[in-house]
Amino acid sequence: MTFPPVGFRPRSTLTLSPNLRRFVLAALILTLLGIVVLPWLAGVATDWLWFNEIHFVSVYVTSLVTRGALFAGTMVVAFAFLYSNIRWARRGSTGVPKLYVHQGDGVRLDIGPLVSKLLFAGTLGV
Repeated sequence: MTFPPVGFRPRSTLTLSPNLRRFVLAALILTLLGIVVLPWLAGVATDWLWFNEIHFVSVYVTSLVTRGALFAGTMVVAFAFLYSNIRWARRGSTGVPKLYVHQGDGVRLDIGPLVSKLLFAGTLGV
């Protein structure tokens, strides 16, 4: 097996400007929303029209409210379970060591308080 010579860096053939990068990201998000949200909205509208036709809109609204409440309750339980496990796993740690940014100057960056906030945000995101 051969290794590239010292100082070799592969060249990136694709370089995007920040504006083009934002446009591509927005296009991907809109495409994903179009693939996920539009069919869901079409199903909700179809069900609404059908239940309206047979005069049982209250049954459909009750079903939607129940699904929303179950989703929210499950989300709270999952968050509490995951976050409590993360807190329990971190209780034995001595903390986050200071990060040395530049060894010559000895500049230290204390990221300890930031870690707990990032863990909370990450758990919330999951």
